Amino acid sequence: MSLFPLIVYSQISIDFPVERQVLQRDNSNIALIPIGGYVNEAAELIEARLIPVNSGQGIATNWQEVAKNITKGTFVGQILGTGGWYNLEIRSVINSKISPSVRVPKVGIGEVFLISGQSNAEGNAKFEGGEIGSKEDRISVLNYINISMDEDNMPFIFTPLIDGSKIGPYNPVPWFWARMAEKIVQKYNVPVLLFGAAIGGMGSELWYESMKGMDFREQFGSHIKFAGSPYDIIERSLKNFVSRTGVRALLWQQGESDVYTDNLLYVSRLKEIIAETSINIDAELPWIMAISSRTPHVTQIAGAQYKLIETLPNVYLGPNTDNIANYEDRADGIHFHKEGLIKAADAWFDAISEGNLLSIITPVKAKGLLQITNTCPDISNQITLSIDNQFTIAKWSSGETTSKVNVGKGAFNVKARKKGIVYFSPTFRVDKNEFITSKISVNGKTIFCEGDKANSLVATSNFVSWNNGELSQSIVPEKTGTYSFLRRNNYQCLSKSDSIVIDIIAKPVPSFQTSTGFFKKCQTTNLDLFTKEKYLTYEWSNSSKEASIKIENAGLYGVKVTNQFGCISEEKSLEIVDIPSVAAPLISQISPFTYKLVPNQNFDQTFWYKDDKPIAVGTDFLRIKEPGIYKIIGQSNIAIGNNMSLNCSSLPSSNIEFDQNNFKTPILFWPNPATTVLNLESPIYNEKFIFSIFDVQGKLAKSGSVDFSNETSNIDLNGLLYGKYILKIGSRSNFVNYPFFVKP
Repeated sequence: MSLFPLIVYSQISIDFPVERQVLQRDNSNIALIPIGGYVNEAAELIEARLIPVNSGQGIATNWQEVAKNITKGTFVGQILGTGGWYNLEIRSVINSKISPSVRVPKVGIGEVFLISGQSNAEGNAKFEGGEIGSKEDRISVLNYINISMDEDNMPFIFTPLIDGSKIGPYNPVPWFWARMAEKIVQKYNVPVLLFGAAIGGMGSELWYESMKGMDFREQFGSHIKFAGSPYDIIERSLKNFVSRTGVRALLWQQGESDVYTDNLLYVSRLKEIIAETSINIDAELPWIMAISSRTPHVTQIAGAQYKLIETLPNVYLGPNTDNIANYEDRADGIHFHKEGLIKAADAWFDAISEGNLLSIITPVKAKGLLQITNTCPDISNQITLSIDNQFTIAKWSSGETTSKVNVGKGAFNVKARKKGIVYFSPTFRVDKNEFITSKISVNGKTIFCEGDKANSLVATSNFVSWNNGELSQSIVPEKTGTYSFLRRNNYQCLSKSDSIVIDIIAKPVPSFQTSTGFFKKCQTTNLDLFTKEKYLTYEWSNSSKEASIKIENAGLYGVKVTNQFGCISEEKSLEIVDIPSVAAPLISQISPFTYKLVPNQNFDQTFWYKDDKPIAVGTDFLRIKEPGIYKIIGQSNIAIGNNMSLNCSSLPSSNIEFDQNNFKTPILFWPNPATTVLNLESPIYNEKFIFSIFDVQGKLAKSGSVDFSNETSNIDLNGLLYGKYILKIGSRSNFVNYPFFVKP
């Protein structure tokens, strides 16, 4: 997470300031330069001085104290300088000897501006002249665009503002700002640093509502690339960049997109935006506001801008760019190009210089650096790095997000917030030789079954103790865990050896499960018994070696298992209990071919079977139509405790056997003798039949038809005298005769 370049020398490494960085001067042409770095030996003193890069570009200083009595680690401090362009030299005093000095080239004390607004502030390469930079070396920029303003990916690296450069983190081209900055450098003989935080097409509503938390990505995806934009472009620039350099003012070039905005509404929005920027930088942030409204005609929003300048103490009058009105000066009547860019730059410079704004405006100072404190934990193979608890939301280069972290070898820096502003630390370095990681010798295996004493761990010499408290150099682990031993590193901190994970496998304890989920079963059914876990081998009490056994009879069943590590369990037993069988259903014959379940036997469900195959469910009646062996089985829910029940089948009913002889007579009738009704039944036919009843003299006594659509029918015998009769029944020419008697 290093967000600035690193300059490393034999004793000192410097993180801050970075090459080409400019610190904002005050109105007396003075600034404090924060300095932060790392010294790899204890030093009595660290000193720094400023040497002008070129004659006439500043005032050289004597050696000034940065920090003293520094132990091995990071340091922060500051020195005083006047406006200019310098090489910063730093040296240390170690054991009363002065080390060779190291140098950070081209460090500036001068003017810093944050540019914001819309397209005439942002710039665009498609407009002629927009990519023209400057040959003045004392203008610095971040030469990249971070379109998502990812705060973990915004390097603090500066370059000169040459042709085609960007003004990071958001402006894509030098625009007219290069010429404006060049004129400031030439007039005031100090370097200039520009930060770009402008974005095209943004009216005051978008700046204001995004400041309030509105996410405009869906509506304006072509411009708005992250939640919080456009306002967060300013906020993140202030908190991540301006906080480290200071700033003279925010330069505001905006208004064209507010052509239809009410003046009072514009004033109200901008007042809150201006106030919020001061909160973001924890200081009153000056604004220099351009009068900018031409679209291509001057609009009423210029009046709102004048109102803000007149009424707010930290808003200053910038150029009236509406006066740049020639057709050739604006590519489309709105955007500057060609000579218009030169005129805009000159107008901004004139407003700043003629308004004496660099003397009137009180700038915001740089916030300084974050100091890392290092301590040794009582027992650790690391160093503890921490920051003052007044800082919040820490983020270390190693990924941790707490104010205190334990680290091993490597380079570590941190950034954290105070009042929302991001502060950055120098980099703390833990040399690879600071920790000597001892190795543990393993005699035997690291994974073994409990009770196996053939495995041991051996520490190297000069150890202090094992982490389980044992003081012998060789130990036999008895518990699963991570084993290490302690020693003292070069920081005189207790440090750990490498770690060995010992996994002592307990004997497996199988747990039982059945195919039904119960350990009780219906007497008439079987169940499968198995273990919930999977094992390599099984040895059941019934001699089975399978993972599952079928239980047909109640009783006690046990198993021994072997897991994947070869550990064998004790025998685990389980009793399977039978639920007594439900009594067999009782059935009665109600006709030659029809049988019925005797009522009130309390079955929840019934199943009829033919030749042991189910043929009907849930009916109390069965009409037999073909040869076979028939029976019925009932099912009932049997309570087994804990509001649970099993659905158990009864014993089968007695068999009902029909063979082919039972079907030789296609129609059966009863009773015989009959009284008033003759019942008829046919298991075969499903149609109407004609019948005739004749007495013994052959005289027709009764005739009609019967319907076997329901398979049974009857004939009313009322009116027939007692005696013998012949029933002739059939259809067409296919009739059969049955003798029967009528009795009183």
